[in-house]
Amino acid sequence: MTGWQKGLSLFLICILLCGNAWHLVPLRDAKERLDALATFLEKVGASALSLSEKERKNLSKVRLYKCRLDVDGIRYFLAVLDGTRNRHAIHDPYYCLVGSGWQIVQKEDVSLRDGFGSKLVLKQGAKHREMVFWFSDGSRAFSSPLRYWLQTALRRMTFGLSGSEPVLVMVQSYGEHVSWKPLLDSLPPRI
Repeated sequence: MTGWQKGLSLFLICILLCGNAWHLVPLRDAKERLDALATFLEKVGASALSLSEKERKNLSKVRLYKCRLDVDGIRYFLAVLDGTRNRHAIHDPYYCLVGSGWQIVQKEDVSLRDGFGSKLVLKQGAKHREMVFWFSDGSRAFSSPLRYWLQTALRRMTFGLSGSEPVLVMVQSYGEHVSWKPLLDSLPPRI
């Protein structure tokens, strides 16, 4: 083996070792943010919902908080997912919705206190729903799944030094043509 081949082999072994080391270093998750959100929402009358067996199976190692809440007489479903321990379980919401049989009729950006999210108008047969989703790292909100994946990859490469873990926040109405501002303004910033 020549000198450059040995060097290349050593370099590839180092990459493999570092790649595996990322899985061995525990990263700080968003537990504190989710616990604070759960406490806040329970104080304003939200009803925490239990995980289904399918959710427990499909979202293993994912920290998930979900609840039902009423704001100004409108019922909403809210779910927040922290993929620190299993980031592959956090999917692109567009992909999941279409895969679940929903048709995305309309998409628009919606302003949040610390960034923006995406508002979707959905249709499945005779059912119509609206949904707002965003990712939040505790200081900024954004709706790009690509940015989520890049930010979480950078976080793993830097062993958590690049910032907090982004969580996926999804809020769905049980109707259509709802005013999202009262609900979005009622949620605490920095989820």
